[in-house]
Amino acid sequence: MAPITEDKTVTQILTGPSTWVSWHREFTNTMDALKLLEYFQGTKELLTEPRSSVNPLRIMERAQERRKKIAEEKGVAILALTDEELEGATEATLDISTATTPPDSETEGEQASGAPTAAQKRTAGKAVDDYFQTYGLFILQSIQNLHDNRRKDWTAQSTKLDKARTFLNTTVAITLRNAHFSTGGSLRDWYKNLKAVAEARHETISALRGRMSDHYTALKGKAITQADFGQWLTQWETLMGEATMYKLPEVSNEGSWFEDYARAVGPIVPLYAALVRSNRLTNPNLGYREIATEARQTTIPLLPSTTGARIQKGAFPAFNPGDSNESGKASKASHKRKNSTLPTEKAKCRLCHGRHHMERCAYIMPHLAPEGFQIRDHVRERVDQNIASDSSLKAEVERIQNKRTKNSKQQPDAPAQGH
Repeated sequence: MAPITEDKTVTQILTGPSTWVSWHREFTNTMDALKLLEYFQGTKELLTEPRSSVNPLRIMERAQERRKKIAEEKGVAILALTDEELEGATEATLDISTATTPPDSETEGEQASGAPTAAQKRTAGKAVDDYFQTYGLFILQSIQNLHDNRRKDWTAQSTKLDKARTFLNTTVAITLRNAHFSTGGSLRDWYKNLKAVAEARHETISALRGRMSDHYTALKGKAITQADFGQWLTQWETLMGEATMYKLPEVSNEGSWFEDYARAVGPIVPLYAALVRSNRLTNPNLGYREIATEARQTTIPLLPSTTGARIQKGAFPAFNPGDSNESGKASKASHKRKNSTLPTEKAKCRLCHGRHHMERCAYIMPHLAPEGFQIRDHVRERVDQNIASDSSLKAEVERIQNKRTKNSKQQPDAPAQGH
């Protein structure tokens, strides 16, 4: 076997289930170029190693045995050797069934009885001798050529198999080689082992995605109690953990998992859904475990303990600051004076849902953006959609922007918070 060398053309290393698709694409192209793809797919077998050499003496011995057999038979066509070693040789047919012999009184009785006459036997024997004298050496040469071609094809196949072995050993991580490349197994066995793992992963991922989809719709149209939501959160964390283990793109930081979660809990606890959206706008790296922990600490205790109970008013004060009778009048009376000094944690922008008042939103007042602020496309789309769908909100935005234009020469405003 040729020594294993690094393949400089390889661009993908199979390290686990997550890299199977790209690795298998390169594997297929490589094996197809080597004309070994059908072997790995199980639709074609390899050539067997031919014998080391042709034994002409043994071939001629078989030829003599066949010559005697033919000579003893009447009216039998004399063919080229049909033994295994004569595959590919040109067949030469000599039909002696039509050989004629002059009438002879000595042979009339034999002809009448159906037995070959002495003359027919002599004719057949001569024909056989002529056949082997004419074609004997040709047959032997044909056998030798056939053997040489088989040896050449088998040697070329061995070279290709060495390249295939090198590819597998240099593109499959050592942990997978140790687990799936048995010492006595063929290259096809190695490939089947890797493929079985990948197919099992595909089935597992498909089932996992189905379970996640079902879980997100499990809350729909139900009256949820503390116990119900706690159990749902626990199962959600488990599913998210499995999806993270398989490195599914939808559970990455930029994936769809957060929106799926917010849409699932929105119809049940809309104020909490809005709160968690706002929190993630402030902290884009907020993970699913932190969200679940926060829900257990702040939301579950506020849910009804039994089916049919209502969530108490004021359960989510962050979304209705100054809602009590005592603070309501004061906040309205001094709205203009206190507008810029309200705590940002109790403010909620109607445009981007951030923790600041709309007058200080950087998406309509870019000059108020805090240092290091970056525009997020999905928030930008949300702001534009909110303005387009609400005429009163659009008028308020125009009022804020016009006011800024009139006061542009005055003291600059402080940067907005909560973006």
